[in-house]
Amino acid sequence: MLLFALIAAAALLFRNRGTQSLDFTFPYFSGAANTQALYEWRISPSDYQSAKSVPAEKYLGYRHRHTADFHLNTYNNYGYVLVVLLARTIFWWMGDGNAVVALQIIVHAAMCLAILAVLRTPVRRWSFMLLYAVNPLVLHFVTFPYYYFWAAIPCFVLAYVALGGARAAIWVLPGALLLFAGFLIRPSTLFVCLLVFALLLRQGRRLGAAVAFCAFALLQYQAVGHFTTSPWHTAYIGIGAYPNPYGINKPFDNLGFDYYRAKTGKQMSTDPINGTFQDAGARDDYWRVLRARYMEILERSPLLIVRNAVLNTVQSFGAGYAVDRPWAVVPGTLAGLAMIALAVFCRQWIWGLGILAYAAGFTPYFPPIPAYLFGAYMFTALAAGGIIEDLRRRWTGRQPAPRSDPPPAAA
Repeated sequence: MLLFALIAAAALLFRNRGTQSLDFTFPYFSGAANTQALYEWRISPSDYQSAKSVPAEKYLGYRHRHTADFHLNTYNNYGYVLVVLLARTIFWWMGDGNAVVALQIIVHAAMCLAILAVLRTPVRRWSFMLLYAVNPLVLHFVTFPYYYFWAAIPCFVLAYVALGGARAAIWVLPGALLLFAGFLIRPSTLFVCLLVFALLLRQGRRLGAAVAFCAFALLQYQAVGHFTTSPWHTAYIGIGAYPNPYGINKPFDNLGFDYYRAKTGKQMSTDPINGTFQDAGARDDYWRVLRARYMEILERSPLLIVRNAVLNTVQSFGAGYAVDRPWAVVPGTLAGLAMIALAVFCRQWIWGLGILAYAAGFTPYFPPIPAYLFGAYMFTALAAGGIIEDLRRRWTGRQPAPRSDPPPAAA
């Protein structure tokens, strides 16, 4: 309880007071307020007008309304709607933004306590506590009311399985459900989910791996096709993370919109009610134009795309890519290389594979900005603890002192 209170207090101390723009948060918050059936994503035009009138500094305290007027949202990933629904149900007296922050703090603290409970040595426990549980950079996203935080869920499942905390068969189906929930919120975590199943096989738990994979695949099959998204906007603007001759000087959304307007004369809009992204035809045309441009750049400059992917992946082993500090690419890359070398030298294979699996979901085409990289920070903290412990052992010649309690019994 003291550790839980400490983590929660640190989250409140370093709380992020910012929010995502209304056009991006409103579909999730309004969708939760108007939920009537699973995967039926209803958002309210009249409530959008009400939300627009709320000052930005008070928006977290606004509770979105269930209204008779609605239209169906078909764009983006649905999972975060269920997160908001859970948060506003538990914390019914709060505004939706504040309710989500409260839920995220509780889930973060619970995951941290679960990991701390199965770490075997004081060095690893203290490293994880300082580098992850109460790290201000981590808490910056824990207290940001958007879906970035929830990419940590599949990472937590992988870490818990790898550390031996999920040996009993009773955890198989809940684990599969957690993996699916994380995937439904952030599909880029798919490779982390697959790594969990591979790890179960590696541990000799074939039946558990088969049951978990079948449950995950069945849930995924049921969800597929309800909503649409595409990587081409992100892939195109991602070229702007590094120098290039194509006029894409930053990985910013508006550069994709600007190119489309220059090419077609049409303006894209993210307005969740009347914006062009709500029109399937306009949305598909936008993706088609950016896909054609990306493939043209790939054909002309394949080494540029490969360079970007390598730099993105290497920086994923550190703090990530800073959009507003282009000079930090070199030290960020060197830090990533150092982390890779230390992880290999100290045999932190599972955490290195975890970071790589997480990064594989987006770094082939987009830089690891901290918002996207957040889930991998758990692996980085665990790898750092293992590296510190291994280097200490090599330096002093002493074996780490394990905890006195026995590991969880196998099923």
